Amino acid sequence: AMLMALHVIGIPGIAVQTFMTRVVFSLNKIKESAIVSAFLLVIYVLCSFVFSQIWGLAGIAFATGLSYTIGGVVYYIVVVYLCKEIECKHTLLVLGKTILASAIMAIALLIIKYFVVWPEVFELGIFALLGIVLYFGTARLLRLKEASIREILKVYVKS
Repeated sequence: AMLMALHVIGIPGIAVQTFMTRVVFSLNKIKESAIVSAFLLVIYVLCSFVFSQIWGLAGIAFATGLSYTIGGVVYYIVVVYLCKEIECKHTLLVLGKTILASAIMAIALLIIKYFVVWPEVFELGIFALLGIVLYFGTARLLRLKEASIREILKVYVKS
């Protein structure tokens, strides 16, 4: 469960990177996405190597989350560059809500990990279930709705 707790730190980054990757693909910028993906692969390998030397397998879990966070930032910069006249308000609102819901889940799981002792056999399953409930509960409270590709394109591409 410690590996999961370290990996959870990167969930906001995973959300941002996934969202921004889909925006880049919806803009039909496959070449740019391939370049960014190659760059992020190098970042992931370097982070994994460095943190595995420090924390072992737990370092790899942390490196995964960290590299996704770096990837989210890089993809956001790429989207801003590709869309010169970007209207960020809607996108930032969706991203902000996603990051907030993910961060609340991650923080709650880390707190639970350090203050509650579970039978080791059930720990991973309990954490996964708690993570799902926390994320979707927070997302519901924040009225977070998944945007369709058409809604995203309306924001980024003016007809």
